[in-house]
Amino acid sequence: MPIGILFAERIRTVPQPCPTRASERDLDPSSVYGLYVIGDDDVDTVVNTIRGSECRDRIRSISASQLLTLLEIQEDSGLQHEQILNLLLPLDTINVGSLVRLVQDVIEFREPQPESGQGQERAPEGWTPDIGSNAMVGEIYRRELSRAADAKVAIFPSREDGIPFLEENNAWGFVRIGQNPEYAGMYITGDVGAVMYVARVKEIVPATEATLSRPLESYAGDQATFDQNKRVVVFEPESLYELSDPIPLATRVPYGLRYTDLESFRTAKTTDDIL
Repeated sequence: MPIGILFAERIRTVPQPCPTRASERDLDPSSVYGLYVIGDDDVDTVVNTIRGSECRDRIRSISASQLLTLLEIQEDSGLQHEQILNLLLPLDTINVGSLVRLVQDVIEFREPQPESGQGQERAPEGWTPDIGSNAMVGEIYRRELSRAADAKVAIFPSREDGIPFLEENNAWGFVRIGQNPEYAGMYITGDVGAVMYVARVKEIVPATEATLSRPLESYAGDQATFDQNKRVVVFEPESLYELSDPIPLATRVPYGLRYTDLESFRTAKTTDDIL
């Protein structure tokens, strides 16, 4: 794994070569990337120095104000740490697919939110999930999923500690979503690394109007950070299944919400086929 070193200092002389920086920390220079965070008045001097150095492909620079702007973008968009890191690392000038995926993430996170109840049925009043219940029906093969081949499937990422939320609420939250998919697939990160669950979507409601089985603060992991502007995706009753044939990770990871069609979901061999 590449190692990042943040050079945050007032530049009064030319930056030290990256081999020097790496040797100071007893690191392999080929595994080290550098980022200079500098004052606005120093940008041109440092950029020109880096451009003419032997480490121009391993060092990047950014002004302090731009770094703070990037932090605001991350907080507003919900982008993951890994995505921001990929933006700061030197880009592959031949294959810029990672940059395209990052732009796609930002666009999807900024999709206009559907109005409450627009094009959807509201949950019946008084509906309350059973505390400690398990909405998981059982297992299902992807080929058994019905509906049209072009039915929209939303792929959500989650850590393993998000699974209790699925089971107790027959729903997923708290997300930004601007479309109305017919299915939801759950990609479990970490050691699992696969799309493990699927459910039919009933409705999408504002987080402030969702009825949950437990108080919000009792949920850990992905559900612990509450944003009243996000949504809860409610599933059809008796439609949440664990996949008998999960979709394993290949090279493409759904760091954020992604969409695919049902036929691609049914026939996918790896995540590369649906992302």
